[in-house]
Amino acid sequence: LPNDVVELQSDDFKLKISTGKYTSTINGMNPDEFPVMPAITNGKTIKLKTADFKKALQQSVFAASSDDTRPVLTSVYVHSHASKLTLAATDSYRLAEKTTSGVKEEVKLLVPATTMSELLRIFGDHNNEETTLTFDEQQVRFQAGDVEVISRLIDGNYPDYRKLIPAKFEVSAETLKSELLAATKVASLF
Repeated sequence: LPNDVVELQSDDFKLKISTGKYTSTINGMNPDEFPVMPAITNGKTIKLKTADFKKALQQSVFAASSDDTRPVLTSVYVHSHASKLTLAATDSYRLAEKTTSGVKEEVKLLVPATTMSELLRIFGDHNNEETTLTFDEQQVRFQAGDVEVISRLIDGNYPDYRKLIPAKFEVSAETLKSELLAATKVASLF
């Protein structure tokens, strides 16, 4: 749009936008038909550092499955373990787990990976210090500043992925992180 004054007029669920020689009409709908935000009653609440939670999301959500035949695997498993909040995701071929800040509450949530991906996008636009997580048996609400995301939880039991992680390794290697990342970037081209 040009740098002129933009006029907005509402008329029977239509929005007319005009500026200079440009006009456009956008069809709307009755606001009474918009769904009501669900309320979480008698839910538990925990507070997290947004930066830590965002990092944990980035390092786990990519491993969630996109195959709807096993809905549990299309989620990120957010749970408390050893008094810390842990996020885990798997698609049966790869597994990602990230432990973040401590929690006092018992947490066991299967949050859709699509919701978590959307949270990452939203966190990129906001620099809030703290994220509040409120949940009950069916829903979860993430609140950071003036942004709220509410999602239904996936029903089911997440597989006990910890049994898949070996307690001991026969071979161990150490390398510089920068060298490993450079080699991985080159190999990923092929």
